[in-house]
Amino acid sequence: MDACLPPRQVPSVTRGLLPSVLLLLTVFGPISMDLYLPALPALIEEPTPVA
Repeated sequence: MDACLPPRQVPSVTRGLLPSVLLLLTVFGPISMDLYLPALPALIEEPTPVA
């Protein structure tokens, strides 16, 4: 019975917001990983005792 219903219109705010959010994730995602990944070896290593 749902096949007879007209398609819903996507609001123009959502239509403009989604590409903007995807663009921000595309830009800042790799930058944040580049800042985080160099710290990983320091997190894994055992702390050296200071004598």
